Amino acid sequence: MRAAELVDAPGLLALDIHGGGFLGPRRRFLLAAHTSAYVGATLGPDGLSLFGYSVGLLGQQTWVVGREAAQIGLGSVVALTGQTLSTRADVPPPLCSLDGGVQVASRSGALLSPRFDLGILLGSRRRGMIALLVQPGFAIFGDGPSGATCQNDDTPWTSLGIRRRWQFQLWAGAGYNFRF
Repeated sequence: MRAAELVDAPGLLALDIHGGGFLGPRRRFLLAAHTSAYVGATLGPDGLSLFGYSVGLLGQQTWVVGREAAQIGLGSVVALTGQTLSTRADVPPPLCSLDGGVQVASRSGALLSPRFDLGILLGSRRRGMIALLVQPGFAIFGDGPSGATCQNDDTPWTSLGIRRRWQFQLWAGAGYNFRF
């Protein structure tokens, strides 16, 4: 989104939730359901905002180190993903957009993301963790619905300078994990 010509996306707010269990003889492999949602602010004069989601599976090998004081995790996410671009009601939509309401564009596809996290384990039984996360991702999208006002081979996404079929994503964050 940073490379898009007409979209002012200064930052995104994301929520990443996964729930599952540790498997194996030493309970070090995490297999979990993955859900993520993110939204971008409509701060610019263009009035455009981005909403995205992914739903899939997380597989992650973990290593507890330093007298069970820290955890290192390396894994990947495989998910279905989607994105929607909307505009504020008081701002006219771009020329090439979906026909109806404030929604400008939408698309869905698949996401593959390697994932690395580093956490400090908390509590006497090590049931909590404060973690840092880095997750680069590669998403492949379909075109999504096309607007009636789009010219030639344009889609609502390409008319805004956003790549048509693929997107590289880089997520970094910090959070609290419950470990049961």
